[in-house]
Amino acid sequence: MYLVIDTEAAQTSTFFQELLQLDGREYLFRFLWLHRSSQWLLNIYDQDENPLALGIGLKINWPLLHRFQDPRLPPGLLMAIDKSGKDLDVADPTDLGVRVILMYTTEDDEDFQPGGLLA
Repeated sequence: MYLVIDTEAAQTSTFFQELLQLDGREYLFRFLWLHRSSQWLLNIYDQDENPLALGIGLKINWPLLHRFQDPRLPPGLLMAIDKSGKDLDVADPTDLGVRVILMYTTEDDEDFQPGGLLA
């Protein structure tokens, strides 16, 4: 199963957060646009706002959680996908949620490849 994470707030704000239910656990995703480097950063917290993964740059077609080993993180695959098919990274804050989507794929999805890209 896959889930497209709601990032619609990126159209009006350069800082926002979403409370998500992934694989039966609650996570807080905080998004921050960095003007100087023209990129979105994602910080992931547990339901008690304990940090699990910080400073994740939203790179296109890259397993965003690959460098983190915390067992409390979601076990699935989290990726930023360019819907245009051009695999262009985010260049403007409003790209997120329009041209670029954030997608979570559970381990039971047939397209899941641990540590890899979607087939």
